[in-house]
Amino acid sequence: MGTSTQRAPLASSASSRTVTGKLPAEVQKGAGLTGHEDVAIESFGRLHQLRLDAGDDLGAARAAFWAAMRSFSLGETARGGGWVARAQRLVEGRDCVEWGYLRLPHVFRLTASGDYAGARGASTATRSTARENGRRRPVNGATRSRSS
Repeated sequence: MGTSTQRAPLASSASSRTVTGKLPAEVQKGAGLTGHEDVAIESFGRLHQLRLDAGDDLGAARAAFWAAMRSFSLGETARGGGWVARAQRLVEGRDCVEWGYLRLPHVFRLTASGDYAGARGASTATRSTARENGRRRPVNGATRSRSS
């Protein structure tokens, strides 16, 4: 991806999909699929801010979740942890599917440490939250909404 593509603003116009609806997921998907993880993380960060600015806290939390997962996949645990913390502040005290998303890094940590019983318990709680909130599994928050 060229520099002009990396720095182009993520429009919130109807022609590019609305901030409260769906922003160009092609940026995140394309960057990740072509090995430009830094661009994918940056675009999720920009999406996070746009959603915050639009008053869409849950959408911002989903974008932060995906920035975290991309960061963790690169071994950038501090960066990923920062994104998780941002998202957790946005969903704190809410009964929402995004809470379930934010449990997944914990499940992965437990699995990596060999605590399979703990991971199973945390995974069950995560799955229950997702089902209660209308989703069977986490999906890319930039490309799907509850209404889709």
